[in-house]
Amino acid sequence: MKKYALLFSVIIILISLTSCSYFKRSSDTKLIYIVEKKSVNVTEKLSPYSKVIGKLHKGDTIISTGFLIGSVPFIYKGSLGYVSDKDVKGVRIADKTKVSNMQLSKTGTFFRDLLNNYLNWRRGIFWLIALASVLLTWAFVAIGKSLEDRYYYNSGYGGDSYNKLPFFTAFVGGLFSVAYMFWREDVLQAFFVTEFWWMPKGKGWLHWYLWSASLLGVLSILFYWLRDLYYYRLRSLFTIIFYALTAVIGFVAGLFLGVVGVVIGIALLVMYIGGSFAEGSGSYGRSGGGMPSSSGKSIDDIERARFIRDRAEESEASRKLAALKSEIEWDNMKMKDD
Repeated sequence: MKKYALLFSVIIILISLTSCSYFKRSSDTKLIYIVEKKSVNVTEKLSPYSKVIGKLHKGDTIISTGFLIGSVPFIYKGSLGYVSDKDVKGVRIADKTKVSNMQLSKTGTFFRDLLNNYLNWRRGIFWLIALASVLLTWAFVAIGKSLEDRYYYNSGYGGDSYNKLPFFTAFVGGLFSVAYMFWREDVLQAFFVTEFWWMPKGKGWLHWYLWSASLLGVLSILFYWLRDLYYYRLRSLFTIIFYALTAVIGFVAGLFLGVVGVVIGIALLVMYIGGSFAEGSGSYGRSGGGMPSSSGKSIDDIERARFIRDRAEESEASRKLAALKSEIEWDNMKMKDD
């Protein structure tokens, strides 16, 4: 139970530490600052009491060179200058260089914003969708099994070879989401710009990765549609529609669970490293600083061996005492008979 509590705590810490920046904006935008006051002093150094090297006026825009608490650094007439962050307002605008590199259509932009908003494990809606999709997949699979049992009984086939299409589509969703987490822009390019659908020769390993995952999903759909057609004949039309819907829900569940798997994996890695460090430092403290004895064994090993030896000697003494009592009782019985 403590391990689960620690895992949950690590996840919460990761969320709280990184939620301020991750997925907060699209990568094809840049941050600029607009002067809100009538005039603002530009100082030579970080201190507000530093030498004034110029002025900005209301409506002027600047691009910061970094992030500092209380001040916004930027290049002013060829040198570094500072203004107070209370006098300016941060605004995100389209970065034309990045937008031109992405070259996303309206459809691509729509899906990009959709994924950025919902496939974000630091938002509560992400966990709600993940839980709902998993529960819906589980419920639909259970319903599908009961329907197949009835169809099997009526058709006389028998068996328990249930339709596993939702599990394959969930696996494909997980493969897509892992790629999207680490190579988001490249995945969007592969989907909406360069495209990977037909044997992506010379387009890089990511295109082949997405192509292979998609091929797995397509082959799974074809296999299980043909399977239902073979088993259920005309009634397969209903099972095909039913499992197509279930497969979509399963894909969504896999899409979100892929991200959850990465998050939990990172948390487990942190736990493992922290646990190994704590175990090592704990054993160091118990063994008197880790100093070995003259025989080459640590003090803990010697104490453990001594304890085992004492217990063995006590057991042997108890056995001998029991044997001696038995002999005495036997001699007494013989004397009574005589």
